Amino acid sequence: MCDFETWHAEDGMPKPRSLSAVIFLDKNAEHNGALMVIPGSHKSFLRCSGRQKNANWEKSLQSQVYGTPSEDHIRQLAEKQGIKHCVGEAGDVLFFDSNLLHASSGNRSPFSRRNLFVAFNSWTNRLQAPFYAEEKRPEHVAHRERITRCDRTP
Repeated sequence: MCDFETWHAEDGMPKPRSLSAVIFLDKNAEHNGALMVIPGSHKSFLRCSGRQKNANWEKSLQSQVYGTPSEDHIRQLAEKQGIKHCVGEAGDVLFFDSNLLHASSGNRSPFSRRNLFVAFNSWTNRLQAPFYAEEKRPEHVAHRERITRCDRTP
């Protein structure tokens, strides 16, 4: 899947002008389900079928029904460009384009794999009404308000 398709459909993000940062809280290795990416896939936009319904965001991290390209399109890109595992130590940070195809398998090892994902988007690319969803996702999932200043304590 790519994040942009979900953010476009469910949050109204106009363009794929954003990025994600993944902070590895534990070691990420192939055996504990490290993130897999298709290098260069961010240069291709793969339209996803379906319309997000009934608070899809509540279940999409466990089982992705909407917002995923067809298996044929993913296979074609993977055969052409390969699949790489994003491995690293706790404390490492991975940055990637919001349109990069990525996924991870379930962790079946006895070793934890915890990661913190943070998304960054330009205010000029701010979220609008969803393009392909029945309702906006909640504020804690898709922040829409501009932060104009930070309060500081002396």
